[in-house]
Amino acid sequence: MLAHCPGRPGAAKPFEPRQDRKIATVRKSLRVPPVACPDIHIPLGIIPLMSSSKIITLVIALVIGVGLGLFYGWAIAPVEYTDVTPDLLRQDYQVDFVLMTAEAYQNDFDSATAARRLALLGSEPPATFLTSTLEYASANNFTAEELRVLQALLTAMQTYQPDENPAP
Repeated sequence: MLAHCPGRPGAAKPFEPRQDRKIATVRKSLRVPPVACPDIHIPLGIIPLMSSSKIITLVIALVIGVGLGLFYGWAIAPVEYTDVTPDLLRQDYQVDFVLMTAEAYQNDFDSATAARRLALLGSEPPATFLTSTLEYASANNFTAEELRVLQALLTAMQTYQPDENPAP
């Protein structure tokens, strides 16, 4: 049994010999219109080749699109972070935050305020943040004065006892 696939109008049937045909057809041109064969499937990996002008047009369109997108995102409507807590900062910025807290502590020696500021970094005890900050500062060549200020705040946080009945 032969598979059904439409052919040209007037074409010979496969089971009919050519000599027995009564009518012959002649094509007027060499181009034959495409014929749909639904039982033939082309794999997804086969993509028709594009001409070089279409490729160049595509690349230019992509470059213009990316450029306009970056310009819009950086110049027209950049992302603005507001009211961000220090625990979302990168480690180097968290270290700067702890260092600024330690420098503020050197001016007023208020352990409660320093502890509240360090509590913004997370739920761990303030001494834990100061210990990791000192390790980071030692590894990244902070000055001796900055290390001394951090060590003074660490000592204060290790001995700090929060007031159980804070003033209203």
